[in-house]
Amino acid sequence: LCSAYEADHGNGSKPFIGAEDAEFAAMALHGEATPELVDKYKRGSGMIAGFSRGKGEVITAGTCEWVAGLIDGDAQVEQVTRNILNRFLT
Repeated sequence: LCSAYEADHGNGSKPFIGAEDAEFAAMALHGEATPELVDKYKRGSGMIAGFSRGKGEVITAGTCEWVAGLIDGDAQVEQVTRNILNRFLT
């Protein structure tokens, strides 16, 4: 699971990540960064796919949260999944 948001813990230290990535995603996808949208984009799914050798190919995911992206209806996770399935089913 990739984090795109770190709350201010109120302990005097500056958050390492902050909320900028989640705010950017909300703005890019919805044109606004409401608290609800920022909360929606505070986590994401990171994945890497594709190794081929000879006639074979292996797909690997660098995440244990791919399913969470599918459950949440994350458009990017759905598209990557669709691309992989189409590649192997054709």
